[in-house]
Amino acid sequence: MKKLLLTSAFALIFILASGFTVIGHRGETGNLNVPEHTFASYDRALADGANYIEQDLVRSADGTLVVSHDYTTSRMAGQAMTITQTPWSVLSNLRMANGEKLHSLDQVFAHYASRANVKFVIETRAGEGVETSLVNLVNRYGLQHRVIFESFSLASLNTLKHLAPAVPTMYLLNSYFWTPNYNQLKSVDIISNTFEATSAGMIANLHQHGKQVMPWQWHENPSNVQKVLHSGVDGIFTDYARLYKGTKAVAQPATKRLAVKTKAKTNIWTITNGKGKKSSKTLAKGSTWKAFGTTLINGQTFYSVGGNQWINQANITIA
Repeated sequence: MKKLLLTSAFALIFILASGFTVIGHRGETGNLNVPEHTFASYDRALADGANYIEQDLVRSADGTLVVSHDYTTSRMAGQAMTITQTPWSVLSNLRMANGEKLHSLDQVFAHYASRANVKFVIETRAGEGVETSLVNLVNRYGLQHRVIFESFSLASLNTLKHLAPAVPTMYLLNSYFWTPNYNQLKSVDIISNTFEATSAGMIANLHQHGKQVMPWQWHENPSNVQKVLHSGVDGIFTDYARLYKGTKAVAQPATKRLAVKTKAKTNIWTITNGKGKKSSKTLAKGSTWKAFGTTLINGQTFYSVGGNQWINQANITIA
């Protein structure tokens, strides 16, 4: 465990060295006639200042790590082939809208390996078993200090951290109701929930526990750049890397808003599927509690005090 904590600390130092981190989401495609996951989209993101370019992975029928968000080639190549059921010898001849052929991760690494400034955020998915092949490929190109592994699967991230302890790991989420269980996040260096679900309280709490915060954006609004830069996050996924070129994150005040104090005897609420329910459990008047994030229910703000336990903002003050 001590070794894991040390390697995670080194991983975070590696990320912190670059300051605010801009991740080109599948390259840079926002309002551009450039297909995702092409060298053209990656080159555009890099030219516009992205610190990392992202690759989604799907394994072909013969085990090649194919760079594709979709499991089929219909959207990107106009031919309906299921990647997991098709060999790379066939997939490698498919062309995307700009004329580039579908790429393997091996080809992406070969293309950029000699450019030391190019770094990669690579996504794995639950149950696909690509972790060993991925780490072997990273090691073959000597890219251990130029990659971040990301996944919605904690099991995949745990495996990757075991295989490559020095590589930073990013846990992907899509939830307004998530609260961190730090015992389950020992293999995780970075949290990436949606920007809309990433509250100031959650950012502060994650920072206090040594985690970085780099949200992704659902239906990204290009006018959000200043909001992102003032939010306190450490980085952002974007389709518009050019809008972040030359910008800097605005330093946030010290994390003072991690505790709340009850004004009176206060009921605890539970939240299930976006609906709140008042429980019979109460917190004593004047008691102080750590806050792990916020959510909105029927226009009212609730603070998490751990697990599925929430208290109404109307009943507390910030300690």
